[in-house]
Amino acid sequence: MQSLDPLFARLSRSKFRSRFRLGMKERQYCLEKGAPV
Repeated sequence: MQSLDPLFARLSRSKFRSRFRLGMKERQYCLEKGAPV
């Protein structure tokens, strides 16, 4: 499997993707549920 680091580096420089921000409700949901394992 290829490393995803180059993909995430490109996405981090995207102007389109940089406009999205989590609101308090979405942020709280992420903190409560955690990352899938």
